[in-house]
Amino acid sequence: MRWLSLFLLCALPASICAEPDIRVIAGIEEEEKALVGQRRTFFIELQTDTWFTGAIEITLPAMDGVILAQLEAFGVNGTIRQDGTTFTTHRKEFTLFALNPGTVVIPPGQVRAQIPNPGSPPIAYSGESPEIVFEAVMPDGVPWEGSLVTTRSLTLRESWDHEPGPGMVGDAFQRTIFLEADNVMGMVFPPFPAPDMVGVRIYRDAPRVEDKTGRGGLTGSRSETLTYVFEKPGQVTLPPYSLSWWDEGASTLKESQLSAHRFEIAPLPGADEPAESEGLSGEGSGKHRSPWLWALLVVVVLATFVFLFRDRVRSRLHASDDTESKLFSALLEAIRSGDAQAVYRSWRNWSTRCLG
Repeated sequence: MRWLSLFLLCALPASICAEPDIRVIAGIEEEEKALVGQRRTFFIELQTDTWFTGAIEITLPAMDGVILAQLEAFGVNGTIRQDGTTFTTHRKEFTLFALNPGTVVIPPGQVRAQIPNPGSPPIAYSGESPEIVFEAVMPDGVPWEGSLVTTRSLTLRESWDHEPGPGMVGDAFQRTIFLEADNVMGMVFPPFPAPDMVGVRIYRDAPRVEDKTGRGGLTGSRSETLTYVFEKPGQVTLPPYSLSWWDEGASTLKESQLSAHRFEIAPLPGADEPAESEGLSGEGSGKHRSPWLWALLVVVVLATFVFLFRDRVRSRLHASDDTESKLFSALLEAIRSGDAQAVYRSWRNWSTRCLG
């Protein structure tokens, strides 16, 4: 009986008796060269002459200047036949964007899987995908200027909480910039510039990036909100904005633009008018420094008020909504900073809401 069992064991198919054959391949589906900012599909595929058990883990390398992301949660299973042998396959695809021109090297990724072993625990496999090299190039005649979005359709628009134009020292204008494009991830879009401007303080919220997928399609978007606080009277102009992008359908360079915005900022009520040479240039005249003494007095009075009545104010805010609490916190922060105009603005906003 023992000899019969040994004979039956040796008569099993070679695919079970022999050590399983497992292979890892990788590559880019499209042609080797890619435009900067153009979507490409990178894949890693496992092949075995048996089958896989359990989940397959693929860990991608971290890379600079490249976006490599898996948009679909699951891989694709299949079979292929090579040299008379049927292989089970598992393929995972990743969306790839090269953000800079030049040679791009994708280092090996870590791969883990399990292979069945009849009568025993599964065989644990650990390996690497092969290194992949490709070229990212700029379109002919287009200079490299730090970034490029490559798509067939792009939308750029803005909105304001209230229309740009007349205002007063301490006023805040909130601006939201929205970008959307086909076949592009939101991470590809460059940040909206916010250069330093004399007399204007700019606060930037964290950007919101979103990607929508469906039936192989991809739409990416990025929105940013900036708040402009005007700290000096006078005229100020926010410059226009232009985003260059490559239309891969028409094979041409296009520009999407936002127009410039001009503001007329009036001084605070009761403050002396600035000299003509003064304003947003930052060059003041000595004879117009009396408003700053008045503003300093306001800081001292408000700080004293908050110190004396802080318990009463905090108990009121504790029973109030989050908005009032945030306004009071902003007032305390302005007092600590010693910025007279910021204190005045915060006091006006808080007192109107909480004490009115």
